[in-house]
Amino acid sequence: MKNETVAVIGYGVQGPAQSLTCGTTASTSSSARHPGSSATGPRINDGWVPGKTLFEIEEAAERGTIIQMLVSDAAQKAIWPEIKKHLKKGDAVYFSHGFSSSTRTRPA
Repeated sequence: MKNETVAVIGYGVQGPAQSLTCGTTASTSSSARHPGSSATGPRINDGWVPGKTLFEIEEAAERGTIIQMLVSDAAQKAIWPEIKKHLKKGDAVYFSHGFSSSTRTRPA
């Protein structure tokens, strides 16, 4: 992974452990956030630097060669268009939650 750039999308329960671990093995690791995200403070406390390793979602997705989707299923569906348009041939995306679907229905 030393030639990869990991873009971490989401910083909830799984975010700190997974993103900080990847940061020790990848050449570059970045964390993504929506403007005004409540997780900005914890990211900065964990060593992410705005404009250097902490970016808004689209910029992180553009920089990343591996995209970590560490957001809820509802957030995955909402931000997928922002991520998808920045994927390049050879990029990898992985999901820590895999239950989102635009066609899934739930029993009443």
